Amino acid sequence: MLKDLQTVARWTRSIPYRGSGRVCTICNATATAFLPFGTPQREEAQCWRCHSLERHRFMWHYIANEMTSKDSLGLSFLHIAPEACISNRLRQAIGDGYITADLFASNVDVQMDITDIQLPDNKFDSIYCSHVLEHVEDDNKALSELFRVLKPDGTALLAVPISGQETYEDSSIVLPEERLKAFGQSDHVRIYGLDFADRVAAAGFKVTRITPETYLTLLDRKTFGITEHADDIFLAEKPSNLTSET
Repeated sequence: MLKDLQTVARWTRSIPYRGSGRVCTICNATATAFLPFGTPQREEAQCWRCHSLERHRFMWHYIANEMTSKDSLGLSFLHIAPEACISNRLRQAIGDGYITADLFASNVDVQMDITDIQLPDNKFDSIYCSHVLEHVEDDNKALSELFRVLKPDGTALLAVPISGQETYEDSSIVLPEERLKAFGQSDHVRIYGLDFADRVAAAGFKVTRITPETYLTLLDRKTFGITEHADDIFLAEKPSNLTSET
């Protein structure tokens, strides 16, 4: 009942935004503007139909244009902490080889600790992991595990909130209220900087950073609601001359 009421509320709130000028890259809904969302509130953030946010629309736009069209997603795909708006599209594109995973959620294919993945080496052609690693205390172990289960020549699509050049973390900060003050969210354990790419590379990956500004025109960013709040995509590729790393 509560979910139905929330759906009606979102639908009603979206009515003034209906029209043209904006297009969601995921569900193709049009609008005069994307809905405001977040605390503090961000303008041009949420799609009225599929509820995607800026980072989701950028990630799917990249996948749809650079991966699905070239059959480079492969036949086996691991999606960690899956977002419903993107998960539905990926399952359609990949089929039975698409696996969703999460540590706590029950509506996934596999419940899994990203620092101890109970799956074989070199299993997946592609991995998608967004807004997860900032919650993980041992992110180096998590990245090593992602590297291990990815096939040689496979690709991991990684995204985290980025602020500044250098990552800030302090293992002595453990209380939720202290983490909220230090890291901006009560369940975050660090604030990543652009040196996140170095952490990914240290796990063995070849890393390419893809930004909305370099990948899309200003008009496209405006049309698709891919604002400055959209995360960069870190394309992490496992070299073909390796078979397994731990």
